[in-house]
Order: sequence, then structure tokens, then C-alpha cells
Amino acid sequence: MREFLNRSYDDFLLKFGNLNAAENLKVIKMDTAGNDIPFLERNIGGTWQKADIFSRPVSFSTEELTRVDTVEEALSASLNKYGRVELDYMAGLCDSSREELKTGLYGRIFYNPLENEYQIADKFIAG
Repeated sequence: MREFLNRSYDDFLLKFGNLNAAENLKVIKMDTAGNDIPFLERNIGGTWQKADIFSRPVSFSTEELTRVDTVEEALSASLNKYGRVELDYMAGLCDSSREELKTGLYGRIFYNPLENEYQIADKFIAG
């Protein structure tokens, strides 16, 4: 996905210039979802450059977690590391059993028999 993001940005840059160019900002800001787009670039020394997301993860730490305090934090850690619910990983982080995790996350995770895995509510409900 990062490669796609880089290609898309590079193509846009060749055709229209920087996202933060005045003429581009006018169009971008017309869309209510466009408020975050300018943050894909940062100005360093008067030059617009790609933001860090183009080269590395930025929404979570890349350091390995060894302990969390709650089952909710364990779920977040699992989603950040694996992109899915990994009960064994989560159990190791918070010294809980799989059953304790399922009870503590009641309504937040569901078992999907078609995928043979637990999923967060949003994904399960969306199908």
C-alpha cells in the first residue's frame, strides 16, 4: 500500500505540483475529507517534501510491546502489529487467558466461522 501511495503522490506531483501549492489547496479544501491531505507534505527549508508516512509507519510505535494493562490495550496492540485479532499474542501481553480476553472484549470482537477467526465488531458487522 505504501508503494501505491508513493506512486500516486509522484503521479500527482508531476501533473499538478505539490499538494500544498495554493491552486491545489483550493481544490483539496473543497472536499470535507480533504483536511488531512496537506499533511502528506511538510515544508523543510522552503521545500515541500513527502511526510514520513511515505517511508515508514507513523500511527504507532515500532517498538515491541511486552506488557499492557487492559484487554482493550491488548486489542489495540494486536491490531497495530498484525492488523487482526490475535488472541494468543494478546493473552501474553496482559497475562489473561483467551476466555478472559473474549469476556473482557464482549461486543468488541466476534467469532467469524467463515474466516475461522475473531474479528473486531466493525469488520464483522461490515461483512
